[in-house]
Amino acid sequence: MHISDYSKSKRDVYDVLGDKIELAIKNCKRLHQYNLSSGKKIHTIEFSPYTDVYKLVNMLKSNLDFDN
Repeated sequence: MHISDYSKSKRDVYDVLGDKIELAIKNCKRLHQYNLSSGKKIHTIEFSPYTDVYKLVNMLKSNLDFDN
């Protein structure tokens, strides 16, 4: 998703992207499975593109109340 007026100091990024979190997590998991099924070794240059950020987001979601 493109945010046309994005800047590092933008304060409402979560308001803009918050409803996309579940889709982003789903896409990360799908990419992870694709890389594994392709026989690539995890945490190597060949396992690219890849991110573990979804694991952090899931942990934060389970420990924080995002509705407040």
